[in-house]
Amino acid sequence: MLKSLFTATALAVLTALPGMAQSDDRFIDGVSMDDLKAMVLSMGHTISEEDGEIVYARNDDGLIYSLRGAACSETDCKGVNMTVTYGREADDTPDDINRANKKYAAVSLWYDDTQIGISRYVILDYGMTLENLRFNVDILLGVAPSAIAAVANGD
Repeated sequence: MLKSLFTATALAVLTALPGMAQSDDRFIDGVSMDDLKAMVLSMGHTISEEDGEIVYARNDDGLIYSLRGAACSETDCKGVNMTVTYGREADDTPDDINRANKKYAAVSLWYDDTQIGISRYVILDYGMTLENLRFNVDILLGVAPSAIAAVANGD
């Protein structure tokens, strides 16, 4: 069990390293939609769509994800919800999803009738560096494929 957790964590960190090439140690305690869009572009990802308060983006591997500001005021948001969704297969059971949720503690897995979501929520109230926020996106994108594979394989 610990070996699997260590392997998943190591994979997430190694996957994240290319996205960290540009260091940015600016301290932030909130983000705007423009900040989220700029962050996506600074990671070398493309913006595929904007829908009100949500930025949809695609990384180099083609993985589509969304960034949504949370706990927002008129000027900024004090949280960011990061999500990757996959279509839910008929044989994806709640037990399989729950097992993957427990196995990949860095993210949360949820489901409805048509999709499985993998998300990570970051609270900015007391601040962090922009680099750390990017690193959180990289963690989500690094863990999501393994987590959905665990659901599909019944791991």
